Amino acid sequence: MNNSDIPEVLACLSEITNDAIKEHDIPDTDADEISSEVVNKMAKRFGGETVYFPQNFHFNRAKRNEGIFKALDNGVPCKEVARKYKLSSRRIRQIDASR
Repeated sequence: MNNSDIPEVLACLSEITNDAIKEHDIPDTDADEISSEVVNKMAKRFGGETVYFPQNFHFNRAKRNEGIFKALDNGVPCKEVARKYKLSSRRIRQIDASR
């Protein structure tokens, strides 16, 4: 089956999943098989439904904060952490205090 035979959203899901899997040094053939399985399961689960994908703001913020905590715990200066995450030093201290 080529990509023109499947809906755009499933083709996009397959491509994104495949790319993400390959970033973890998984062989191409395994990545293709896994992404195909994910697409089939998503199509089976949500087929015919309208699905809303919220922006990943909260997930991304939580991951960012984990990175900030780890950097600070490893002794990286607050100013350097602030520069890396494009935040002020004050905001980094606020995030650190929120743990």
